[in-house]
Amino acid sequence: MVCKTIWVCSVKGGTGKTVVSVNLAKELSKYGRVGLIDADIDSSNFVEFTHVKGKLNVVAEGNKRKFELFDWEGIKVFSMGLFEEQDRPVCMIGESYGQIICDVINESDWGQLDYMVVDLPAGANDIFKAITNEFKGALGGIVVTQPAAVVDAKRVVKLHRRNGLPVIGLIENMSGFVCEHGAKYDVFGESTVETLGKEFGVPVLGCIPLSMDIRKAVVNGTPWLSGDASVPVLKACKIVVESPQPELEKKTLSQKVEDLAQGVVERVLAHVIKLANVGVDIKGRMTSHGFTGGNVIDIVVVNDEFNKVLSRTHFTVRKDKLVVLRSPSHVDFEVWASVKTFSRLVLGKARVGDNVVGYDPVDAWTNGDVRVYGRGSTPWVLELMRTLFGNAQERTELGSKFSVLEKFI
Repeated sequence: MVCKTIWVCSVKGGTGKTVVSVNLAKELSKYGRVGLIDADIDSSNFVEFTHVKGKLNVVAEGNKRKFELFDWEGIKVFSMGLFEEQDRPVCMIGESYGQIICDVINESDWGQLDYMVVDLPAGANDIFKAITNEFKGALGGIVVTQPAAVVDAKRVVKLHRRNGLPVIGLIENMSGFVCEHGAKYDVFGESTVETLGKEFGVPVLGCIPLSMDIRKAVVNGTPWLSGDASVPVLKACKIVVESPQPELEKKTLSQKVEDLAQGVVERVLAHVIKLANVGVDIKGRMTSHGFTGGNVIDIVVVNDEFNKVLSRTHFTVRKDKLVVLRSPSHVDFEVWASVKTFSRLVLGKARVGDNVVGYDPVDAWTNGDVRVYGRGSTPWVLELMRTLFGNAQERTELGSKFSVLEKFI
């Protein structure tokens, strides 16, 4: 889908993302065709905030089944609140959320859109990953924060930077309460958004006050911002409308990645294991960190979509050394990573925009760049990755020997 895509996000829940999202979608509809995805599968608020009446249906189109989107004053909308009763509980495993979002994007009749607004759930999870993976070349995120949510706001800005995603700007919601007599009260503390903007070099779009008028408007199903409260959304809309459509890569790297994986990955891993055996006390780590001799581990290198295995290497600990296996009878743990993540782990760095930053096994784990499988695998694999990819001297040696990896970080 080629259109200008914007997501509205926050690590903390209840910051006002939905109010910003619906107002932004409404304003953008003055300039073109708009789609709106209420991506908060567990706690969708679109129906509650807008009081729309209608249902999403699944329709047949040949051999396919597609979501029939809801038309909300000319804006095409997907929301779980339209698909099922508002108070029906939703409790799925993580991968199901990402699958729903992928199907909503790819198996719905969006038509030709100019703008897509995504109201993301709080946090950084499968849905965040699915949205940012599906909308390559998106304009980026609008971060909604509160005066007291400084750490949370920093997390979400850093999350964008770690994944090379632009931040369009910051909006501080519930920024002070002005009573009917004109006195202002900083209910959630003094404003912090300007300091945050300066720290990260991110535009500050403005502040939305804590207001009974806004609360009443939401309760009445007319959640429209007006006056000074609408300024941040109007600024965001102006930036979106005036921004050029980001260009997608004209030439895919997929074939180059596959060619690399077929030959280089195994050789790199062989060197990684060799260096670990020389530079790491494997026996000591087995004793202090819970390595278990005889466990078979697979490092599986895949494409960016995690749906095609490009390389698989089996190894274990034998006689206090890491050894590669050819055809093991069983596998206890699997570590899945894309070529990009693998290259970053080997070299200890990542390219984010025009900058190169440090990257280590904990970064890969906390950012969800690796997937681990096997009961009890999480602490085991985290320590294993530190063993394999935690030595700066090894990284320097591997970087000079396998400079081709630089292309993929």
